[in-house]
Amino acid sequence: MKIIRDYFVSVKFALKYYFKFTKSETISLSLLNIVIGSMPYATAFLLGKLVDGLVAGQGGGSNYSLIFVLLLYAVVSSLPSITGNLYRYLSRKILIYMQSGMEMEIAHMRERIDIAKHEEPQFLDLLQRAFRQGPNPIFQLGRAQFDTINSLTSLVVGTILALKFNWVVYVVVILSAIPSFLVDIKFAGHSWSIWSKDSPAQRRLGDLRQHLFFRYMLIEV
Repeated sequence: MKIIRDYFVSVKFALKYYFKFTKSETISLSLLNIVIGSMPYATAFLLGKLVDGLVAGQGGGSNYSLIFVLLLYAVVSSLPSITGNLYRYLSRKILIYMQSGMEMEIAHMRERIDIAKHEEPQFLDLLQRAFRQGPNPIFQLGRAQFDTINSLTSLVVGTILALKFNWVVYVVVILSAIPSFLVDIKFAGHSWSIWSKDSPAQRRLGDLRQHLFFRYMLIEV
């Protein structure tokens, strides 16, 4: 539970800066992710309506509704390219504003640190972990929340449709996904525990990665 609580604290910290420097862009990108998460189901629904209309049209039915569904399907099918370009534009704009804003914020934080604190080894380890990648961890954590919005939208819409279709199939799919979910949580927790420890542990991890990727080099771990 502590890992989950720390994660939500970190998310709150990252989103605070997102809304501080790019409030309108963050809200727009969140809404856009909701649209992107719903589009596959809308496309599948219209495709089903189109097939049903074609089958009904062979029996002498009206073609006006079929033409309307066809036009609507064409519009929805073209949305991924439009939303994709808009997504990249907003993401790039957020990155530029966040980068300049966070660099200034980090500079202010550094100047507020007492010089005497730099003589403490524990504080130096903390400083190394905090400023190793600059504001990149905040960028990555914030971008992950947009992906979470997309996934949650897809989950909610898919759940509603699946329960209307066949709830037994939905339960089987959810139960089959639990083992891989638990494995992901376990290894993600181990990975994060390494990065949250002291700097020597991180240096050993870096040496181990070099040893695995560049085996022709002799590295002492």
